[in-house]
Amino acid sequence: MSKPKWPDEHAFYKLIQQYAKEITYGTLVALDPASGGSSSPGFCLFHAGEIQESGVLSLPSKTRPIHERLRVLYQRIQEITPTPPDVFVIERIRGEMAHLHLKWACGVSLAAAHTNLVIEVPIRAWHALRRSEGSTLKGDESDAIYIGQTVIKLAREYLNGEHTELFSQRKKRKAWTGGNPFASRGVTGKK
Repeated sequence: MSKPKWPDEHAFYKLIQQYAKEITYGTLVALDPASGGSSSPGFCLFHAGEIQESGVLSLPSKTRPIHERLRVLYQRIQEITPTPPDVFVIERIRGEMAHLHLKWACGVSLAAAHTNLVIEVPIRAWHALRRSEGSTLKGDESDAIYIGQTVIKLAREYLNGEHTELFSQRKKRKAWTGGNPFASRGVTGKK
């Protein structure tokens, strides 16, 4: 097993740094979101960093209307979180390429958990952990486990004083040095 090559995700590490104790010692629910279209939501419950339960939430067939699937998703999330968890972690879904129903499923999941602390985990972060362990496991449940384990591992490492470079980094911005930024492409601005 090698060490993960963590991606450059400053805001994500700041949240882990800020809530490291809650993540490490509290109740955490990890979710690999889905709307029941091509896959189902995977979940994993952790207490004090240890897995308590994991699985896949059953949703109606993708032939059912999305509002029915989302209503059932809300109920299933409430079933696995009868009391709000200290931390709710979910895969970060962004961009125009993400399906609208998946984005809706993320919102419904967050609303159903009734938690005050939500951490969105970048896909590259939990993939880094899975790759470092040489795992070939794939699927909704194993994805949720890795999403949760990523946050827990980073929080423990922060509390142990490891990876200080991750938690102290600043966003790097390229300084503009003047001149025509398009000159290398042959654009001179002259007619």
